[in-house]
Amino acid sequence: MTSTQTATRVVDATADVPETDWDRLNRSGDLFCRHAWLRHLDHATDRPHRAVLTHDGTTLIGALPFWEGEHDDALFSLPDFFPDIPGHWKQHPFTWLGTRRSTCNGLLAARNGHRANTLAHLLTTALDVATAEGRGGVIMPYLPVTAAKELATAHPAARMLLHSADTTVHVPPDGANALFRQARRHNQQRRRAELRDFARAGHTLEWTDLTPAVTDAVAPLIAATRRKHGNSNSNGTAWMRRVFAAQRDTGLLDDAKAVLCLRHGQLAFATICYRHAATLYARYFGADDTAPRTGSPYFVMNFHALVDYAANEGLRRVHLSVSSLEAKVRRGARLDPLAAVVVPAHDDIDEHLALAHNHRFAQEILHRFTDYRAAMSDDWLSFLPEFPRTKRTSA
Repeated sequence: MTSTQTATRVVDATADVPETDWDRLNRSGDLFCRHAWLRHLDHATDRPHRAVLTHDGTTLIGALPFWEGEHDDALFSLPDFFPDIPGHWKQHPFTWLGTRRSTCNGLLAARNGHRANTLAHLLTTALDVATAEGRGGVIMPYLPVTAAKELATAHPAARMLLHSADTTVHVPPDGANALFRQARRHNQQRRRAELRDFARAGHTLEWTDLTPAVTDAVAPLIAATRRKHGNSNSNGTAWMRRVFAAQRDTGLLDDAKAVLCLRHGQLAFATICYRHAATLYARYFGADDTAPRTGSPYFVMNFHALVDYAANEGLRRVHLSVSSLEAKVRRGARLDPLAAVVVPAHDDIDEHLALAHNHRFAQEILHRFTDYRAAMSDDWLSFLPEFPRTKRTSA
């Protein structure tokens, strides 16, 4: 660093950092990078994020939260991420950088002339902590490619490795109808049928704030869905109520909405979303196990309803996350690559092996979504130099 007053240190909890100082670094505006989001997870889990901090004098110019990681959930499993990259993924657990169990991470560093040095100090210090604790290294997953490329230059042993994909909708002024008009005819017909079947099944939608009565009602539905899909972090209804209580304490529920799906007047499904800056983030979905799935309630709630609500509220983007990619792309979502930055503590990852992995992953995505090239961002093509950059015009 050029400033003699610059210092980097590790704190045991993000709660030790003033919220305004932390959020000032969140220039990308990501919900899951917010101080309040990390703090509510600290409260709910009783396992606070630690963080590397860099100050220039008294000014916080960089922050990097980290946590211990998990090993039995495919969303956070290194062998599942990189089956073609040899390494001691299971024998030597890695320290995970970013927000606990987040599938949307970002970089927290001041955008000044020292940003590259700040990121280098943050990443090197995190690696030093991991090495001292006998970990296999550090990994920051679920980064947009631009951020991952930037972070990967912060350490000579860092490698950027593709491992997932994200879905977002850029909201047109008149909502989901505009997306459907742009779709191919058979997809338009399927969407119209979807909405008709939804209504015929006796479903109605209701938007509401996250009052104590609402969180109490939706917690069992979300817990049941998380348990059904093998979420190792779920401790049932009590866990979800604890999460909502922590979100209420940190003010997150002030910007939260629930869309409830009633079937013949009875609560059957619920989606919880959060408004931050110009984006609506879909976060939790829950379903009554006894409720029929006729009428596609999941996609009506988690696509149609969210896009229309965002349009009515003047929001520009809906973040739909990493699940059910094909179904979301068919309905008009954009597909962006997500990458991890990995720094092993000992054995380096061969650079050519990393390049081959990224090429292979991008090729698989291209093949998987070959009929929806218009939905794929140009970031994919940066890993496929041999592929023409012309796209299909219809989704």
